[in-house]
Amino acid sequence: MELKDLTEEQSFEIAKLAYSSPELMTDFSFKYQPYDESMYEDAREEIIIRFDAPVYGDKISRLMVIIIPNFSLYMYFWNEKTKVNEFLPVRNQYKIFQKFVEWGVEPKD
Repeated sequence: MELKDLTEEQSFEIAKLAYSSPELMTDFSFKYQPYDESMYEDAREEIIIRFDAPVYGDKISRLMVIIIPNFSLYMYFWNEKTKVNEFLPVRNQYKIFQKFVEWGVEPKD
């Protein structure tokens, strides 16, 4: 298996492991972006999981987890006040990589 073979449910499971309070996550969406040379600067293959969850206090924000072919994960949200993407720590990295091993997914360099 490769990144493109991950299902929506598996991707949501990864996002729930990456976020600190999975019970507070709602409104999930999934997108697989294949590698596309014509996209110029953003041609990379990736899975994007979006969801709503609290970031600071009780304010709900739209968060994004991105999984790339080497199975690195990035999590961030758009900060309305500063108008920049702010990265958040990815939790449970060992458990996340164990899930990839369990599912037989192989990373690319």
